[in-house]
Amino acid sequence: MKKICLFFALAMGIAGAANALDEVGGWYQIRTAQDLVDYSNLVNNSNNGAKAILLNDIDMSGIENFTPIGLFADNNGVQTTFRGEFNGNGYVVKHLTVVIEHYEVGMFSRINGWDGARVYNLGVVDSYFESTNGIRAGAIGGEILGMKPLTGCFGVNNTIVTSNDQKGGLAGEAYDSDLSRCYTDYAVLSGSWGNLIDNSKQGVSIQDIMSGKLCFEMNNFHTYTPLWRQDLNGGGYPVVSNVAPQVTKLLRSDTYTNDHNFIDGVCRECVDYFYQEDYMTPEADGYYHISTPEQLMWFSVFTCHLHDNANAKLTADIDMSGITDYYGIGLCGGSENYPYRGIFNGQGHVISNLTVYRTEDLETGFFGRTWGATISNLGFMGDFTITNTYGQRCGVLGGEIAASSVNNVFVRANSITYNPACDSFQRGALGGEGAMTTYTGCYTTETAYTGWDTKDDTHFVNCFNNANGEVNATHVSGELCARLGTGWYQNIDNGEPADEWPTLDPSHGSVYLTCDGTSFSNSSGHNYQNGICQNCWMYQEPGFDSELNAYTIGNLGQLIRYSQIVNQENQSANGSLVCDIDMEYSDEFTPIGLNNDAEFQTPFRGTFYGNNHVIRNLYVKTNCEGGLFSRLRTGRIYNLGLENGYIESTANLRCGAIAGEHHDNAYMYNCYARGTFQFVTTHGQKDALAAETAGGHFVNCYTTLPKMSCDYPADGTSENSYEAVTAEQAATGEICFRLGNSFRQTIGEDTYPELDQTRGIVFQMGNSCYATLYNDETAGMLSDNVSVYTGKKGGDYISLTEEANTIPAQTAVVLKGSEGYYSFTPVASAPNMVGTNDLLGTSAPLTATGSEYVLAMLDGEVGFYKAIAGSVIPAGKAYVTSTSGVKGFRFIGDDATFINEELRNKNEEFSIYNIAGQRIQKMQKGINIANGKKILK
Repeated sequence: MKKICLFFALAMGIAGAANALDEVGGWYQIRTAQDLVDYSNLVNNSNNGAKAILLNDIDMSGIENFTPIGLFADNNGVQTTFRGEFNGNGYVVKHLTVVIEHYEVGMFSRINGWDGARVYNLGVVDSYFESTNGIRAGAIGGEILGMKPLTGCFGVNNTIVTSNDQKGGLAGEAYDSDLSRCYTDYAVLSGSWGNLIDNSKQGVSIQDIMSGKLCFEMNNFHTYTPLWRQDLNGGGYPVVSNVAPQVTKLLRSDTYTNDHNFIDGVCRECVDYFYQEDYMTPEADGYYHISTPEQLMWFSVFTCHLHDNANAKLTADIDMSGITDYYGIGLCGGSENYPYRGIFNGQGHVISNLTVYRTEDLETGFFGRTWGATISNLGFMGDFTITNTYGQRCGVLGGEIAASSVNNVFVRANSITYNPACDSFQRGALGGEGAMTTYTGCYTTETAYTGWDTKDDTHFVNCFNNANGEVNATHVSGELCARLGTGWYQNIDNGEPADEWPTLDPSHGSVYLTCDGTSFSNSSGHNYQNGICQNCWMYQEPGFDSELNAYTIGNLGQLIRYSQIVNQENQSANGSLVCDIDMEYSDEFTPIGLNNDAEFQTPFRGTFYGNNHVIRNLYVKTNCEGGLFSRLRTGRIYNLGLENGYIESTANLRCGAIAGEHHDNAYMYNCYARGTFQFVTTHGQKDALAAETAGGHFVNCYTTLPKMSCDYPADGTSENSYEAVTAEQAATGEICFRLGNSFRQTIGEDTYPELDQTRGIVFQMGNSCYATLYNDETAGMLSDNVSVYTGKKGGDYISLTEEANTIPAQTAVVLKGSEGYYSFTPVASAPNMVGTNDLLGTSAPLTATGSEYVLAMLDGEVGFYKAIAGSVIPAGKAYVTSTSGVKGFRFIGDDATFINEELRNKNEEFSIYNIAGQRIQKMQKGINIANGKKILK
């Protein structure tokens, strides 16, 4: 290669360099060799903080000698240094020639991380670097200073010439710098200093680089985290890029490939196995629906490749007899830590005859390891073989079920075979280990639940094993089913064929302890009134919604029983109201999620679905914090109303209507508390929707109580929520309008916003006192504070005919009223309007073509004005069409608003509307709609 020394010429060229670079969002776009030259000139002359991104590989062979970016000389010359950001984007710069004296040598001269510089995901290959007077040199930079870190970079097949000992594959010197996930074939990444971290490699052979071996090893010898990719067929280098193909290693040879041999969506020829992207996709509910052994095998591989939070449902029983190399969902062991974190709902189905085989140091079972997962309604039957040749934890349900929730799961095996290497101490039906997990309503015919039932705060609630023959002794009679709790069924004496075992199939009968307490039956014998037996005072068990994974609550007794389940069995148990509940004259309810910071510390961590229902006349007397909920901790409450209540804390702790404490990222959405509440406590935090809020959030809530909360620490929020709401303020419809469509109110009939979706939808009447309305789906009744008109075109006017306040579906109308709020209440039907109607309606947002006219007020005059072509008319609005060329239509036939001035000469064409769909001349305070976009002023 020709060696030249052109420092004087280069320096002269720098001074006169012109910049013709494209810039997008503050980033200079590097596509060509000249772009890179121009960028170097820009940095070295005027802007050493400039940001750039490579958009493709750059071949610099046409540039005789490149001036490094960020020129720096220790003692003689310019000292600019690079302080910007350079994103290599997974591309390479090749055939770069840098021959220079005095200055540090590399693609960059000096990179100053102390001043914020960042360089990442960049390769420099097949290039020549020379310092003619012995200054430090490297392919990326002569000196990399204070980089924390330089990451994803590499240098391969480069020649580095300098008499200085500070020379390296990436940097001559890397003072106070970390080299993270970098590699080079050069002997060292840096000639001096520099910490090699995160699997950085130096002195790698060209053979290992080009064969794919290095790429595979840079990904920690697997395909779970494919940070590095490489086009082996195209001769590419390992790069940090999502564009290049992934590299895997074949199981039975030291061969690396980009290709997979997929059978039923899984490649079994590569070390990790791999999945075919489009073999399965989530259904509309966001879950993968699994019904075959092949789909289950695919899902297990899929979750172990960075999809650890994927959710799944079984839609059929699955016999795994034909698959002998099942992978396991989620994995952990050795250096790997990718546990399953999603929701797996068996929906009452059974996995049978499972064989799990692992030769790696990974926990082994149907799940390898879980962390924070929810597993429910799942059974295991038949013969099971669980093999781990490394002796890791093994179990039928999983190798380790950690920090998870397991509900209504059973293991009833003919046989379970563990290979001799499996840890004899940590293997079991419901998990080799169950650390920090709560099991609820589970059973197994084995003598232990897990290999270590007492490990790390593991809890078993309403769970049973055969340690003392208990399961065998109780399953036929129905006792086991009754004790397992909600979600379990068994035909005993209901006229159907009797079941030997409890089942998760809800078509079978529920099992009850008879009222006299002597036997179990499908007929309880209880005399339930409002969910409370009048003979033995037992509370009726809630139902169960498997879709929501929630207990269903339809009466007072079920609400009391649900509170017991949360407080005594499962703080994360979800609840779902199916009707309004009146608690008057009942003093048996205990708040949900008890807390007094002493003997009771079971805060609510689940989700409570109010489903737009109301709990009335709440009566609470407790030695804990008082409210419908005592304490929320990460809990969620949706669409719930509370009306009137007596709340007493005998320990004089906090008392709120819905919650005593609202903590730790808990949320209330679309909730209210109104009416008369009496709080009996000497504590200062009371008279509020939630007495104390520390990290809790209110969204679209209101209360007639003085406060949403008695305090708002920095991490608590109130979004679009209102306190101390008065009857006078609420009756206008203003609060309902602000709260949004989850709330309804028929103005003139309802004093307060309601969650009842049959009530009126509230709209705002702007200062023009006119609006338009169109409902494609249902007839509706307008509140009495507006008048309703149909309209007939005539020349440049529209003649209005007043109509009754009940509007048929698919009928566009003009409304007139006073500034404020009005409501539209759906009704079953309405008679036809009497007037001729030229008004048209929008059932969805409509893009104007230039022939549509929409209601607007212009210069104080209300009429229909031409909408600009391309602007958007909101859904639910009326408009008229015309091809006559007029610019506006005035109203006649409405004596109170007759407009005498002709509008024919009005030729302004605006496309700004208020939230009511009325056209406006300029932006007003609040929400405006301009060219189809919502803009808040």
